[in-house]
Amino acid sequence: MRIGWLLLAGCGLGSAQFGDRDRDGTPADGDVEVEADTDADADADTDTLTSWTGSFPLCINEIMPENLAAHADETGAYPDWIELHNPSDAGVSLAGWTISDGDPARHALGDLEVPAGGFVVLYADGFPSLGPAHLSFSLDADGEEVELYAPDGTGSVVVFGPVAGDLSAARVPDCCAGEGCWQYPFGGTPGASNVSSEATTPLIAAGSTWRYSDLGFLPGLDWFSTRFDDTGWASGPAPLGYGNDPATVLSFGADPAQRFETAWFRSTFDVVDPAGVQTLRLRVLRDDGIAVFVNEIPVYRNNLPAETGEDVLAVNPVEGADEAVWLEAVIPADVLVAGPNTVAVEVHQAAVDSDDLGFDLELLTFP
Repeated sequence: MRIGWLLLAGCGLGSAQFGDRDRDGTPADGDVEVEADTDADADADTDTLTSWTGSFPLCINEIMPENLAAHADETGAYPDWIELHNPSDAGVSLAGWTISDGDPARHALGDLEVPAGGFVVLYADGFPSLGPAHLSFSLDADGEEVELYAPDGTGSVVVFGPVAGDLSAARVPDCCAGEGCWQYPFGGTPGASNVSSEATTPLIAAGSTWRYSDLGFLPGLDWFSTRFDDTGWASGPAPLGYGNDPATVLSFGADPAQRFETAWFRSTFDVVDPAGVQTLRLRVLRDDGIAVFVNEIPVYRNNLPAETGEDVLAVNPVEGADEAVWLEAVIPADVLVAGPNTVAVEVHQAAVDSDDLGFDLELLTFP
């Protein structure tokens, strides 16, 4: 069986289901169909995915191969994890089921049941003595495979490439297959649907108007403060930047070979009852590095070194399809206050001769 690598936001992932097979991956029987899922912007052709068309009651629904601080287990540790989903209307006992990371010595799943329409989270920590949800292997964030086998020998495999820390690889909607199925949310949704059923309220919608400073020098040491006076700044709708047809074009200075390293942005919104907000989700488009403050509190930082300053460069350039990828993070809801709230953002270039810069942001609440 040939497994193709699916490319999205720097991650690669493929999936297949099959009948009883030899260890070389050859399906032993059953009808076979071919499906492919590729990034539309990928330059290289991908291999095909071989899928067994028989019935399989569970799916490997979500994987987090590098859990830095996104989801703790019952011991307070942060192990890698795998989520199984049962989309049927009958519970599935895991007695007789096995799971592995490609090692022929599969881990036997025992005293667990995936309820009808429900989920089970398995911790890939190498400590099976901790309980039936703890596996005898861990995952490799640089990429490997996860194999799930039913007692009758049928199985399902997910092959993934490098996945960044605290990002999960998730089927959206749950147990989907085919083009565009896999997404890479920050934090994941272990033990719950990958599609939120809760109504969201945008505090700041994508495409909102932002005040900005594109003059090439720090607008003030307290530029991110709630008390900072930004009335003299220019304003315009997002996305803001230059080089990729933004809604608002920023200045990069007089010299294309020595462009400004940093641009600064500010916006405000009102909250009536902060206690009524349980979850706060941040989504950003950034090219290249970004730091976000809410009410003066740093809540998100991506692709920037530890040091700060107006002339600090982003760690890596954001190029091609990655420029259009929304990054997501769940941030503490207790940063909100009753009344006016301030979001302040700095976006840094990766090189002074970079020909583009971009920014947009969305802030959502979940009750």
